[in-house]
Amino acid sequence: MKLIDRAPLVLEARFLALLVMMMSATMAPLRLAAVRPASVFTDHMVLQRDMPVPVWGWAEPGEEVTVTFDQQSKSTVADQDGKWQIALDPLKGSSQPTTLGIRSTNDDTLVELNDVVVGEVWICSGQSNMQMAATVTPELKTLFEASSGIRSFTVRRTVAFTEQDECEGQWAVAPPNSAVAFSFAHYLRQDSDVPVGIILSAWGSSSIEAWMPQDMTEQLPHLATIVGEFEADTTKKAQIAHRPTTGTASHA
Repeated sequence: MKLIDRAPLVLEARFLALLVMMMSATMAPLRLAAVRPASVFTDHMVLQRDMPVPVWGWAEPGEEVTVTFDQQSKSTVADQDGKWQIALDPLKGSSQPTTLGIRSTNDDTLVELNDVVVGEVWICSGQSNMQMAATVTPELKTLFEASSGIRSFTVRRTVAFTEQDECEGQWAVAPPNSAVAFSFAHYLRQDSDVPVGIILSAWGSSSIEAWMPQDMTEQLPHLATIVGEFEADTTKKAQIAHRPTTGTASHA
């Protein structure tokens, strides 16, 4: 889900690896990974009400992780790849800001996510019709500016040729700047009377194949053909890899 400039990270990782090799004979093993939640868990987020809520992330393999929220406490152990996941019991909708804590019991590292509320969480995804901004739509501008109780996580548009574990974005105490997503959130908020969180992932002119899991090629022969032709077209892949990832697509 994200592509970043990895040059500084690669140099840092190589230096760290060399340092570990040089000092491993005389020092205790260094801890290379602190406990952290997946990127979709940030301050100001909305958790889904009335059903179990998965919370996941990464830590040292074998590390015990405890998640606390609204008088609940759930613990688990990171697997051999360092991934952990727990499920909070179903929560009632609430606009009361609450802190979600994630603690590593091995080294007592604590991550706190603040101003977390509970309500309705929906993913709004698509092409230019979903990406069209609410702020430039006259019929919605007044509603948009006066809205309350709506939060959003806008997924940054990045390119990857393999499925990713994380995405770039941040929860904001503001409605999504999408005419379709905001309209949906506005009326859902009125109907439900609980906080509404919208995860917006839209990219104008993107192909439907780009949104499909790769393992669907095993079920859909015509998709396998399309993917095979794409993989063979190195020029097209290079063009897509360097496609600008910022800006707003025009309405088609």
